Amino acid sequence: MLHVATARGVLAWKDWRNAYESVMSRSADGLGVSAVHGARTLDNLAHIELTRENHDFKVAVAPAVLAMLPRSGLPIGVICGGRSPQTERKLFEAATANSALLKTVALTAGRNFAPRALFLESEDISNLRSTAHAVGIQFSPKPPAWLLAQGSADIDSYLSARSWRHEPEPALSSSEFALTSMRFESQCKRQQSGLRLLRYFPRRLPSYVELRDGECATRTDRDWGVYAVLRAHGQNCLVHDIRGKVVAVPAAAPLPRLLGRALALCSGLPPAWLSARDVQWRFPEQNGYHIYTGIPSSVAEIVFLKLGQSPLPLHIPDDFLRTSTSPRAL
Repeated sequence: MLHVATARGVLAWKDWRNAYESVMSRSADGLGVSAVHGARTLDNLAHIELTRENHDFKVAVAPAVLAMLPRSGLPIGVICGGRSPQTERKLFEAATANSALLKTVALTAGRNFAPRALFLESEDISNLRSTAHAVGIQFSPKPPAWLLAQGSADIDSYLSARSWRHEPEPALSSSEFALTSMRFESQCKRQQSGLRLLRYFPRRLPSYVELRDGECATRTDRDWGVYAVLRAHGQNCLVHDIRGKVVAVPAAAPLPRLLGRALALCSGLPPAWLSARDVQWRFPEQNGYHIYTGIPSSVAEIVFLKLGQSPLPLHIPDDFLRTSTSPRAL
């Protein structure tokens, strides 16, 4: 799908969905992976940008860039953005000519069916810069993971930027985000006070999500809304395994876009999937967790602070960490 997006440049959501379903239908493993999930994964890795115009989503390919990873040891970067079927060959030739090494990882079910990950490594960062320039790829010497984590909004700035209004709750069909299940429920026992997150379903208009505190309300991005409500009610849902350099994010509470991208660009890989039954943590999450790997504590702490989360110091199973692919294992 990344080749398709690169060739088209920009796709309307309907075109993206049709193309995605056509491509995934040819893979037995890919059946059941939605176009929404696929777009989120590629956006997480900075391969595409999701934009919204007149209530319609569009998928735009991102510029190709060699993004350095925030890790010690030999300099290593990951290729983000658009690519063609010839990109890997050109990178290999340029890397060979500039004393760099191209490393690849094929990603399937355990990593959300992302495209092959392309890494460049060298003893000298100047060799990586020369390799990128040789194939027309931009070079970012400072790890974007740092820049995204530091530059993203926090909950307070996000909420203060909303347009709040005072009005009674509309008489529309709705569901409410329930803290006990971390799901939107139509029969949820509503909070008597404090911040709430609701999804409304107008008859002839698209559904929308709204934060509400009494008769004060504002429309919101779903992901920011979830973390705003969690913080308001003192509920923590993120897990930080410091020893394993891993952050676990419940499937019901995906990270806001830029913060999710910041964690993904620590390793250059999409999050792996860990089933809830494999850890049996006492959380409301019923399905499982997206596991971001290779996360420096300093980056993780910025993300937690901006989301108002005090991470839970639980342990990711050793078997999972050993089999989870990372650039170090290439």
